[in-house]
Amino acid sequence: MRMRWTFWILACAPALLWAQTTPTTVAVDWQPLGELLVPSTDRAAAEVLPRQRSQLAAETSARVAAVSVEVGQRVDADTLLVRLDGRDAELRVAATRAALQAAEASANLAQVRLDKARRLIENDYVSADEVKEREAILAGELATVAMRRSDLDLARRELSRAQLKAPFAGWVIERQAQVGQWVAPGSPLLTLVEDGPVEVSAQLDPVAASALRPDSHADYIDERGRRWPLRWLRSAPVIDPATRQVEARFGFVGESAAAGSSGRLEWQAES
Repeated sequence: MRMRWTFWILACAPALLWAQTTPTTVAVDWQPLGELLVPSTDRAAAEVLPRQRSQLAAETSARVAAVSVEVGQRVDADTLLVRLDGRDAELRVAATRAALQAAEASANLAQVRLDKARRLIENDYVSADEVKEREAILAGELATVAMRRSDLDLARRELSRAQLKAPFAGWVIERQAQVGQWVAPGSPLLTLVEDGPVEVSAQLDPVAASALRPDSHADYIDERGRRWPLRWLRSAPVIDPATRQVEARFGFVGESAAAGSSGRLEWQAES
């Protein structure tokens, strides 16, 4: 009986050995490495800024006569915003205009006398010295005319400072000027924000900023979690010595967030 079992084991051994050595077929799927790598996402605090934000101030000393706009109002470029009491400036314009007219009259008279002297010198009715004297008088009168004309230009410029106009189209976001208020040069009157394209500003590490390209994918996420696609515009070539960072600017692709809002910037880091 023992020999029979031995014979059976020896007879089956080749089959068992073949089953153990036969390779098993495994299904393998493949995919390019570039499709499997997930680019890392960098983040930074960001804010939406208008291209221009100006605090408009008085350029002369006067009393506020009228304020034509209110906070939240949109204005076009060259719109009259604040009018100061310009009566003193108007009087100076009138005085300098009269002085200019008087100087021009004196210059015209000096020219007539000089022309007459030049005709008379041909017949020896006047001397050459008298002609030279009248030439000098005319030169002095013409210099006075030039000076009076400059005085009139200055007076007109001072009068124009009584009217504060919008330097660009935008929105009034602050109003300091009040009717009856006395203001001096430099006194803030209004704050105006440009009505136009806004930009996203973020402080980035210099290495990260240098890797940005016009086709770099970036998003601005506002405080409510809304995502806005961006395009990179430019990065400042100067490193802030205090933060050791550089400022990068991005533009909105399509609709833009409100100027003054803050959130975060997300962009795909270079692999």
